[in-house]
Amino acid sequence: MAFYSIGEVAERCGINPVTLRAWQRRYGLLKPQRSEGGHRQFDEEDILRIEEIKRWIERGVSVGKVKALLEDNLPAARDESAHL
Repeated sequence: MAFYSIGEVAERCGINPVTLRAWQRRYGLLKPQRSEGGHRQFDEEDILRIEEIKRWIERGVSVGKVKALLEDNLPAARDESAHL
């Protein structure tokens, strides 16, 4: 499994590293693994989640409400985000 640094993920997803850290710490939206040195390590699943978070925010959903939508297992919510 490939892991990516926060800088690599930020560049790939077009999100500032500070924003990614806030999404993790403040909102609990991300749970990257940590290297032995304590650095965040993101995998492809994390990147897909970041893209889904971006879609919700682009639709006007506040960051504070995104977590509930991501955790919601309703197929309608997932279908709706997939069509963005």
